[in-house]
Amino acid sequence: MQGDLLRVARDCVVSPANSYGFMGEGIDDAYRNFFGAAIEQTVRDAILRRPEASLPVGASLVVRTGHSRVPYLRVAPTMTMPEPVESTNSYRAMRAMLRVVHTIPQDDINIFCPGLATGVGQVPLPRPPKPWPRPTGIGRRAGSGECRVSSEESINRFDRIPTA
Repeated sequence: MQGDLLRVARDCVVSPANSYGFMGEGIDDAYRNFFGAAIEQTVRDAILRRPEASLPVGASLVVRTGHSRVPYLRVAPTMTMPEPVESTNSYRAMRAMLRVVHTIPQDDINIFCPGLATGVGQVPLPRPPKPWPRPTGIGRRAGSGECRVSSEESINRFDRIPTA
């Protein structure tokens, strides 16, 4: 999906952040403008309370935003400092966020997540998958365009892994 995440988000948004909570670039700057400048200090204070005074890539925490529609911000760093990073950092940030999603004190929660490290981190967005090729021969009458088996039958019949 492309567009303004903050126009549609509710409950919680994910900040791909950096390990020290600086929010002056990318989507974090948009969050700071949306929630107010105090959100950066809230994030930095939460990080400074950790024993190592940083939030490494692969860790995550949640802070309250004070916003009625989006009361939570999940911080899951994709980089130590604002810089280009490897795509594995995006995976580690998402994994950290999903591992601790239950820490948000709300049963039915919507979490809105932007591309992780796709801005400042310069991780390329994945390409959309190519369309499936139209079958020829199996399941079709050659040249007629008429399918002899339904999609469900095709999946059940042709996508099974053979057993010995």
